[in-house]
Amino acid sequence: MKSKTKYLLLILSIVGLLLILFNEYKAYSDWSIVPELELAKGLFVIGIISFGLYLLIKKWRKVLIKVMLGAFSLCLAQNLYLVTEYYRITQSQKRLSEYSELKTCEEMENRFATDLGNDKIKYFSFGLVSDKEFTKKMKSEFGIENFNLGCTVYSEKICYNKLVERHIEKNYGKSIDRTTE
Repeated sequence: MKSKTKYLLLILSIVGLLLILFNEYKAYSDWSIVPELELAKGLFVIGIISFGLYLLIKKWRKVLIKVMLGAFSLCLAQNLYLVTEYYRITQSQKRLSEYSELKTCEEMENRFATDLGNDKIKYFSFGLVSDKEFTKKMKSEFGIENFNLGCTVYSEKICYNKLVERHIEKNYGKSIDRTTE
């Protein structure tokens, strides 16, 4: 095996393993990435098995090098995707946590005024199932970030939502109900 290939395989496998460990112990417990992480682990195992076969079977070495490079590269790519998703979700949770500290409608009204001035309006959806199309539409049509909060309804967030609804009606001539059509 050429020294460049050795170093490439070594780097891919070490970085892939480190990202698997990060995702396993950090992201895995914070949000559901089970299928994606299991795929990355499977690719890593394929790379390790290929390495073992490489040491044992001389006839297949050229093919096994390609398999190792492919498996470790895909493992690395999958883990990098998971790290970026983890970062995106963590940032979203940080933004949401700022609103969890506000307990009254008056505090939410003040926050809405600040958000409106900064052009960073939010909307809080409630319900068992999150509506990804609604979230996309709020972002694309109005530049509003939607947070799906599940079944628990928070009265102070309803106050904020009413201000958002008035803002949309006033500036876009639409209602929230029409945005989901």
